[in-house]
Amino acid sequence: MKIGVYPGTFDPVTYGHTDIIARSLRVFDKVIIAVAPNPTKRPLFDLTERVEMVKLVTNGLPHVEVVTFKGLLVEYVQKRKAHAVIRGLRAISDFDASEHFAARAQEHIISDLRAAGIFSTISDAYCHTMVDIAVFADHRPVEHNRANTYQ
Repeated sequence: MKIGVYPGTFDPVTYGHTDIIARSLRVFDKVIIAVAPNPTKRPLFDLTERVEMVKLVTNGLPHVEVVTFKGLLVEYVQKRKAHAVIRGLRAISDFDASEHFAARAQEHIISDLRAAGIFSTISDAYCHTMVDIAVFADHRPVEHNRANTYQ
């Protein structure tokens, strides 16, 4: 069974995240969504709320597990006997900015660990959590459609 771990803060979970989860299920037999505490990002939602949001949007998807973890991601991945860390890529700049560095660092620690870069659909390429947070913080509904407009 091929297992992929999709880590993130998911603060909040977006259409882009759910797209990556669905696409990951085409590659992996099981996808573990690992919601990170990451207090340095000063999340808008607490860890319990973020886990519940991810569970809500993945309800009904087979072979998905939503968990939290503490410590190093690579240690968690190793403990779960996963084959890869899933990284959602909206544009090549996501890869250039940080994902390449993170993948190389993880492989340095665990030599047989792989990174699986999954590109989002073109309609979700411009989804960004920071935009959702800004809209939500302004007390506007975050109703995202496939054309990436906010109402």
